[in-house]
Amino acid sequence: MQYQKAIVWYKIALEKEAENNMGFQLKDYSTWYPHLQLCVCYWHIGDKEHSEYHNQKAKEFRPNDKRILSNEQLFMSNGK
Repeated sequence: MQYQKAIVWYKIALEKEAENNMGFQLKDYSTWYPHLQLCVCYWHIGDKEHSEYHNQKAKEFRPNDKRILSNEQLFMSNGK
């Protein structure tokens, strides 16, 4: 997979301000979801610090999400 390219696109999703879209917008795709995907991308390129950061940001939106909690367990089992 092309993780570096994916990182660029997920960062854009987080930075893009909502435009007047006549009420059609799914906030998940500009909040927790890009953070969760950035967590995965950074993990795969070996940047554990950024991976954990983005997992924590995703957790701010979805504190009980099983994927996010599972990531936390993975971080702890890898020396944190």
